[in-house]
Parts: sequence; structure tokens; C-alpha cells
Amino acid sequence: MEDYTFIYNCNDTEELIDLFYEQLNMREPFESLPICIKIVNKIKDIKEEFNDEEEQLFIELNNLYIFLLARINEAMFALKFGCATKTEPEELNGKVFLGFCAIAKNYDEDGKNFVSAKMIKDLFNNTFPNYNINIESDLHAKFSSKDKIIKNGIYKSIIDVISDYDPYLSDYITCNIDILKTVQEEIDRMIFNYDRFEKENEKNKYKFMIEDVKEYCVNHNMDEDETLLKLAAEYHFIDKIMEYSDDYDSNDYCKIKDIVVSANRNEIDFNYITLKRLVETYLNEDVITERISKKDLDEDYISKLDTFILDYDKLSEDERLIKSIELFNLAKDNVEFDKALNYINRKLSFEGKKVLEFRKKEFK
Repeated sequence: MEDYTFIYNCNDTEELIDLFYEQLNMREPFESLPICIKIVNKIKDIKEEFNDEEEQLFIELNNLYIFLLARINEAMFALKFGCATKTEPEELNGKVFLGFCAIAKNYDEDGKNFVSAKMIKDLFNNTFPNYNINIESDLHAKFSSKDKIIKNGIYKSIIDVISDYDPYLSDYITCNIDILKTVQEEIDRMIFNYDRFEKENEKNKYKFMIEDVKEYCVNHNMDEDETLLKLAAEYHFIDKIMEYSDDYDSNDYCKIKDIVVSANRNEIDFNYITLKRLVETYLNEDVITERISKKDLDEDYISKLDTFILDYDKLSEDERLIKSIELFNLAKDNVEFDKALNYINRKLSFEGKKVLEFRKKEFK
């Protein structure tokens, strides 16, 4: 256990600043952060206003937190993909989550309080490294109305969402609820705009569906307008087509009616059945924040991954590395990278083999 007596008893900010940089230079981020937090907290106790040197210290502390997350992420990545294992990546991820378990196990209250508050701010601002997290969308996916959130408890509802990403973090916040007050403005905005968000989300759902149906029709030489309107009639969302499509307005009602009435329901082919499934998928989604066609790896990418898997045993170690780098340079972002890597790990048995050695690109 560290002895922080000197920090507690020191009232000279210059000495504290010197100690801060000494610790920063002597230790790794994981080890130096706890004592650096104590130093900054002590300076805040001593002074109400800060000079440039002290302000710089606060920036350095934030940088130290970022380095800490990077180290945790590297360790998590090594656990998931860096060594041969019978454990599925999803199962490992279900043990380490966002990495707060490492903080909870090794830090005292000051350290846990500081890191948890920073993590919460990152989660709410969607700036958590290597993750694309949207707390607002997740809140809407979990609770269909503002009334349900209020009945469940606003803070409890937020904690329920956070628990999906890291139960260690959510457990700590449950016992230290004031941490959520650091993002109180964001929480208030989400609740205040709840109905507006749902309306915008409904609009996105139908606009994306209209775009995907039309794109499918173009690729399969089908009549866009007629096909879309037939689907709209079957699923009773003609009013949404009218409201959200740029191609229709209230004067087109007669045209829509003629197409629907004249539609020969016996002329339903495979393409039309595929479109019906696509429409059903959109209609059954509670929250749509992106087009469904963009959510998963595209067929061309999967084809390249399948070829690599098929040729894996025929390739030398150097060839595997070169090929894996080539494949993962195709990834548009870290989410797609992880999906591709999981896809390969599911398809290949790595027992007794050396797992591919490559690391994530830096995506901007």
C-alpha cells in the first residue's frame, strides 16, 4: 500500500508539482495515476484559483488517464486475440468488458472515483477509445417511452444501460451515484428530448427502408415506385412513404391507389420475397441509427475472409501475416475490424496454432 502521508501534509504546490512529474517519469501510467490523482486533489484543496503551471498539471492527468486506457486496451486485445485459446473472443470480452475491473481491483477510492467519472464522460460523449457507444440510442432501445424510464428511475435506467458495457463500472456507480452528476446536463437533455428523438428515429427508419428498397430494385431491374408502393400497401405504411420520401407528395394519392389496386398478388417472385423480409426487419427494429445494409460485413469482404480461411493451412507464417494485414487494412473502422477478426476466429480452430499477429490500425 502506498504511503501518501507526505502529500496529505504538504501545502507547497511547487513541491507537489515536482513530485507529480517525478512520478510521471518514474512509473508506468497504471502505477503512476493513483498517486498523481492524490497530488492534484491536494492542490485543489489548497487553492481555489490556479496558475498556468497548475492548469497544465490537470491536462497531464487527463493524458495519463488516456494512456491508462490504452494500456488496458492492449491487455484486453492480447487476451482476446494475442494467444491461442479455446475461449471464444465474445466470452473473454464478457469478462473484461471496458476494463474497469482492473481499476476496481488495484485502485483505492480516489483512483476509482476519478477513472469512473472520466469513463462516464467518455461514454456519454461517444469518445471511449476503440468503441462506438451511443448511450442515448441504447436508452431508447431499452425503454420505449419516457414514462417507463421515470417509473424505473432515471439514474437506475442509465446504470442499466452502462451495465451492458461494463457491470463492474455500473456496480461502482450504483454505490457512488454522484458520479452521474458529472453528466447531469446530458442526462437532462436526453430525457427532455425523448419524444423528439423517437420521432426522428421513426423518420430514419422509413427513410433508410425506402433507400434500401429502391437500391435493391435498381440492382435487380425492378420498378422502384411500383414495388415500394406494393410493399407499403401490404404493411400499411403508405402514409409514411408520403411523409418521408422526397419522391411523393399529397397529390400522388391517386397514383398510389391505382398501383395498389392493380397489383397482381400472384406475381410475387424471389426478389419480392427478399424485399418483404428486408421491410419486415426494418419495421421490427425498435431503434435504427444506421442503414441495416451497413451494419454487417459486406459480402465481398466476407468472400475475401473465406478465401483466407480456406488457404490458411497452405500459407507460411510470413504469408499469413502479410495476408492478414492486407485483409484488415480493408476495415473502415475498429468495429468492422473486430467483426472481421471474430469472423475468422469463429471459422478457424486455433488450438495448437499460433494466432495471427496483427494490431488495429489507427482510425481517425
